[in-house]
Amino acid sequence: MKRISSILLPLFLSGLAFAMEARAQGSQLPERLSLEDCIRLAQERSLTLQGERLRLEQLKIQQASQRNAFLPGVSANLGQGWSFGRSENQAGVYVDRSSSSSSFSIGADLPLFTGGRRLHELKAARLNVQAAMAQLSKAKEDLGLRITQLYVAVLYQKDICQIMRGELDQAKRLTDRAQAMVAEGKWPEVKLFEARAQQADRALRLEEAEGQRASAELELLQAMEADQTKTSVELAPLSLEQELREAERYLLSEAEIYREALLHRPGMQALELSIASAEEAVRSARSAHLPQISLSAGYSNSYYYQLGKAYAALNPSFSSQLRSNGRSYIGLSMSIPIFNRFATTNSIRMARLGVLERKLERERMHKSLYKEIHQARMNALLAKSKIEVARAAAEAASLSSKHLYEQMIVGRSAHFEYDEALLRAINARMELSRAQHDFILKARILAFYASQPNE
Repeated sequence: MKRISSILLPLFLSGLAFAMEARAQGSQLPERLSLEDCIRLAQERSLTLQGERLRLEQLKIQQASQRNAFLPGVSANLGQGWSFGRSENQAGVYVDRSSSSSSFSIGADLPLFTGGRRLHELKAARLNVQAAMAQLSKAKEDLGLRITQLYVAVLYQKDICQIMRGELDQAKRLTDRAQAMVAEGKWPEVKLFEARAQQADRALRLEEAEGQRASAELELLQAMEADQTKTSVELAPLSLEQELREAERYLLSEAEIYREALLHRPGMQALELSIASAEEAVRSARSAHLPQISLSAGYSNSYYYQLGKAYAALNPSFSSQLRSNGRSYIGLSMSIPIFNRFATTNSIRMARLGVLERKLERERMHKSLYKEIHQARMNALLAKSKIEVARAAAEAASLSSKHLYEQMIVGRSAHFEYDEALLRAINARMELSRAQHDFILKARILAFYASQPNE
């Protein structure tokens, strides 16, 4: 026994350590994440999606319950009683005797016709499950859009930090040059002070950009339900050229995008399925006007025993009573509704109002969807055209700052003029970066409406 324990214990401990290590690795994020990785991880860990999945499982159980309503019901009963003084004998006559009785029975019932209520309730349950699946897909898409927005925001902030680092390095080089020129007596000392002030300003702007980047990364990690100890993440960049090529596929007319969205968007499918379920609820309520037919069958038996020594010889044996007291039965019953205080009528009216409510919601969603598509298409087109304008402005501002830098070196322009031109160049590069990342986001949103799910 000790030998077996000495063999099994190390195996158990090594297996436990391996399981804990695998779990720890599964909870950690990879070093570098793509947009698809972020969306997948967010969908796996989202509490909202977990709630939607639980709701789907509940509806599946309800569907199974509606399907099981077509099965017969079987029940068994056991009974034991004692009567003192006066009791009922086997013939059903009360006599001045004490007795005991034992009984058991088993029965089954099967509704044969319920006016179609069970069938309509089963159809409604199936539609509810399909609607919940579509709603789960919609929640996944909404989360994917949210992650995409945060992902692009992080990339934009990282690009801004990169721009500011380059400007800070340039400011440091200018400070070193100014210090050397002042030491040689070629520049006045005020230019060194101006260069140091410019360097401090660039350092401050870099710190602000780093803070905004850290805040954007934290918001992305929180949306992904990542480990609270993790505060930064390395993201794979998105190719602007590829996004431009992909966007050309979706720059269709608004009518075409709207038609595709009506056919393939899970939110619209869920609404259509909920309308169909509400219509089945109306048919189920109408079935209460029809009669119901049910079949029942069963078997019962009993054993009587008269108490007291004087009556012991009069009691038949247990086996003989089982043979003579057995009873089998089978029967049909019909229930015809005549008047139930307008309960059925009110149920039908309530079900019809539920259908109308969902149809009004569909009309509202159709109008809202068309407006969203129109806005998304216009935003994508404007963002695309804004890139060219921002690129031209960035190039012009860069040439201007370089020219003023050369003029400042030879003493033909003041330091503050170069600083203003450099600020314009920085702002132009930041505006170009903003336009590029804004287009990527707008193109993704447009693709969301124009493409089929999982395309």
